[in-house]
Amino acid sequence: MRYFSILMTFVSFMSIQGQTYKTKYIIDKADSILKFRVGDALYQYFTYNTNSYYKYRGFNNKSHGQALIKSKKTKGKFIKANVRFWFDYSLIKGIYGIAHLNFDSNLNLIDSLTLDFIPDFLWNNKKCNFISSDTALKIAIDSIKEKGLFEIKPFLHFDSKHRRYVYEINNILKQKKGEINYIEYTESLIEVIRVDAISKEILYHSINWSDPDFGF
Repeated sequence: MRYFSILMTFVSFMSIQGQTYKTKYIIDKADSILKFRVGDALYQYFTYNTNSYYKYRGFNNKSHGQALIKSKKTKGKFIKANVRFWFDYSLIKGIYGIAHLNFDSNLNLIDSLTLDFIPDFLWNNKKCNFISSDTALKIAIDSIKEKGLFEIKPFLHFDSKHRRYVYEINNILKQKKGEINYIEYTESLIEVIRVDAISKEILYHSINWSDPDFGF
């Protein structure tokens, strides 16, 4: 009976330990898929993101997460991996995003690769068709309710809700200070305007109090 128990424990241990991969292999596979998908011209703007991770099942049969580091093998019984690549089009500040490649236990890609943070003009190798930040600022100023406390400057970013690039303008109207447990904080009443970077349409306009800013 004791021999049988030891044998079953050994078999269980081997089944958990049997499915491992070299992390470099996982990263290289993701890298080659990404390069094939975007082509050489866009691939140059991608870099590996160290927030990539994988999940495995340990000897206690519980799942654990682990950073995906090139020089190591995966632990336990491999479950899945999320490999990330940072995109930064350095020629225009604000055009960036993260590509996620998700793999199952057999290293099959399980989700479609979403790359909508790459503008159409880059896919088509054309000149940038975004309006200038000065134009976006003029559009916003025409809609601003009242003069704010500070100079306002538009900044470009990808709006995940509308799936397009926008210029965002934050107009701080009021500020108040407070204290929680002897820690000072600042709250701001902010008018936020987001202008479509191509159509010039105002997609969002609101005035709300911000969450407390503790200055950390």
